[in-house]
Amino acid sequence: MPRQPYLSINLNTESGQGGPTAAQLVERIRAQIGFNHLPKGSRLPPVRVLAHQLGISKNTVQRAYDELVAQGLVENKHRVGLFLAGPTKNISPAPRAVAAPIAMLDLGVAIPTRSNGQPAKEAPIMLSSATIDPDLLPIEQFGTCLRAAAKDHQSRYASYPDVQGFAPLRKKIAERLERRGIPARAEDVVTTLGSQQSLDLVCRVLATCKIATENPAYQIGKALFEMNEAKLAGLPLDPFAGIDLKDWERRIARFRPRLLYLVTSF
Repeated sequence: MPRQPYLSINLNTESGQGGPTAAQLVERIRAQIGFNHLPKGSRLPPVRVLAHQLGISKNTVQRAYDELVAQGLVENKHRVGLFLAGPTKNISPAPRAVAAPIAMLDLGVAIPTRSNGQPAKEAPIMLSSATIDPDLLPIEQFGTCLRAAAKDHQSRYASYPDVQGFAPLRKKIAERLERRGIPARAEDVVTTLGSQQSLDLVCRVLATCKIATENPAYQIGKALFEMNEAKLAGLPLDPFAGIDLKDWERRIARFRPRLLYLVTSF
């Protein structure tokens, strides 16, 4: 049975060196669908045909087609072709994804108030947050990258083979510790996604969760210890006078902690 003839898509190829990108190709096809230039059910040109027409790689065309399929504008009928799907009028961009709010501990930051005690009109800008403002994230491009990565089932990043972390990295860390006089092997090392995960993991494996930490302490670390119901002992720290090591030794001997947590560099 002969295949349905495919459309001849008129695209402006004046996009600089290398031809249009996959994102530009998606937007141009979307625009033609929105103007009703491409009727529903029409077959799109095969990847190799459109790539030859535009002078770009087949991979670029394939990424554009994959994105159009993901947006519900194109239907992929395997071994038959790609066909326009859905309504052809009033097509609007996909709704912007909004990141779910991240549960954070109240750090006790004072909100400016007026003389009558009511909150001021503008809240302070939190410069200490490590979370990216969702409004600054390129949601659509990020989604395209995720779909491309998920499609590659053979990717070495598709699975996490070792729960202790990337083996070559752990080996390098162990070698560095050895050079500093600390006996270590790769199997003795665990890598984490950040210091907070490390602290949380340590708290969970301690049989007796008693921790001595400098005072004042790193507030987020202290909050994590309290969340894990650790018993804490503060080691006084004067940023101007330094550390009284003899006082620390007395306090540590009396408290007998299982973990000593310091952020200050000696």
